[in-house]
Amino acid sequence: MDFVDHRVCLLEHEGSQQLGFVRFQGTIDPWPGKECFGIEWDDPERGRNDGAVPFKGEKIRYFKVKRDVQSGSFLKILDDPVCSRDGYSYVNLAKGKVLVVKGRTLVDALAFKYDQLNQLDNLKNESIRFGSKQVKKYGFEKLMRLQANFNALRIVSLDHLLIGNEIGCSCSKLASEMLSSVQDLSLAYNMMTSWSIVVELATSLKQLRTLRLDGNWLDIEATSVDPCISVTKLTVSECGLGVSLDSKFVLDAVSAAFPKLNALSLSGNWFSNFPGISSIKLKSLDFSANRLAGTLSLGNQIVLEILDVSKNSITSIDGLASSLKELNLSNNEISDWGELDGFDAKFPRLESIKLVNNPILTKTESKWGYDMCLAQIMSRIQTVVRINGTNYADEQRRNYELYYISKVKEKQLPKPELHVWTNLLRKYGQKDTKIAQQVHYGSHQLPKLIKVCDGRDGAVAFEQMVFPAVTTVGKLKGKISVKLGISVLNFVLQTMLGDGSVEILDDDQESIEGSGVFDTVSFLVKSYKPLKAANPDLPILIRECSGVEPMLVMRLDKGVEVQKSLKDLSEPEITNLLLSKRAD
Repeated sequence: MDFVDHRVCLLEHEGSQQLGFVRFQGTIDPWPGKECFGIEWDDPERGRNDGAVPFKGEKIRYFKVKRDVQSGSFLKILDDPVCSRDGYSYVNLAKGKVLVVKGRTLVDALAFKYDQLNQLDNLKNESIRFGSKQVKKYGFEKLMRLQANFNALRIVSLDHLLIGNEIGCSCSKLASEMLSSVQDLSLAYNMMTSWSIVVELATSLKQLRTLRLDGNWLDIEATSVDPCISVTKLTVSECGLGVSLDSKFVLDAVSAAFPKLNALSLSGNWFSNFPGISSIKLKSLDFSANRLAGTLSLGNQIVLEILDVSKNSITSIDGLASSLKELNLSNNEISDWGELDGFDAKFPRLESIKLVNNPILTKTESKWGYDMCLAQIMSRIQTVVRINGTNYADEQRRNYELYYISKVKEKQLPKPELHVWTNLLRKYGQKDTKIAQQVHYGSHQLPKLIKVCDGRDGAVAFEQMVFPAVTTVGKLKGKISVKLGISVLNFVLQTMLGDGSVEILDDDQESIEGSGVFDTVSFLVKSYKPLKAANPDLPILIRECSGVEPMLVMRLDKGVEVQKSLKDLSEPEITNLLLSKRAD
């Protein structure tokens, strides 16, 4: 049987599945006399070549992958005939692997899934027909209970169940007798390719609101099937649509099939162009992890409120989105803060923005610290209240904007575009003067330099400008954790008081302004290790610092510590010592 261009799934050990297409079937020179499949895998990491293999100094091509990646490989077929089990057909491969060449029906998948979960009765003895599908049952009463259980389902997840293009009965019968109440249906990562069957199925499910088709490489096309007017959210991520289709064509086809859609995900589809979306009244579009590069041209979007274009190679944005509230630009190539100067005009209602892993953030944070990134963003986009997932209050915005103004006046930073700079000065009643001292705010609102030293050798381990009034001990620990690459659970912060005693900063909600770290020497102890033989209910730790005798430490309330030398003490003796101390 010829399986070229068939959707297939490789079943490996421990339940692993790899989806792909057969691009070649026959023998190849490196394996004479052995029939094999040439597969183009959905996941490029699974591939080893592009359809060509070396043989005796030459590179011989047997097929060509449709993407510019090494996503192809060859699999040897055993001489066994095509086999069937659990509703799907497969061929045996070498090393005990199995290649599914025909998926099961949706009805079979439902029976298999809920039988495996023991959520519905097993069907035995007698039979009922769903179209041409014969199913076993206990009897009339249990059959009615089975159908009632199915019809009570609101959320149905059939991910990774090897479903092909056959339903197993008419869509109307499935909708009326099994899935009459389903509102959220996931068919993700199966073997479906027929767009018209998907639309027909969705149209028959009158209560359906959310449909998830991720991982199915669908042949999206204009269809004569009646549109589905109930679905408002559709996810079609990682379906390879951009390999052979234009994004605007896909959007038009989706719009025709699901005219009431307001949330759509087209993430990870290899699209190189952004579609005009004014023809479909989307409020949310996920276009992340595609192949957009350079300037993103939005056109004029009136309805769109949420846009995710992260994980692309975008350098700038043109266009207007007057209703946009959330914009995710993370993991792109934006390298100039000036690109943000026009955002107030382009996105007048923007409330949330994500910019992590862009050159503007990584370079600025490396030189100035993350607070300068926040100052840049708030000063240039007046409507934003949430940055990289964190909300900021009006007082925090004031501090960051005044800090930014001071740095521009001190000529440490270049001016933003004229309208941005003018609006900032007008907001705080300032003039465009070079005298930085005319910035009117209290000294407590200024950022301060904080240094944290390593308790083992005294070397500066962390140094950054922070705002003491709004930076908590917990946030400072987080900054140190990122900078040094160690978990916040593996170090503590301490300050040396004037009398030489040590106070541990363990209240993560306290602002560092009130912690005394600017008036005393701050230092970092990196290695607190659990004592293996100690009572696990006691907070017993061992502090190890070079050049200092190892100390056993038991942390009590309010940062107070009990310390004992470890010299000549066994672990049981240490435990007994601390237990007695605890009893005291």
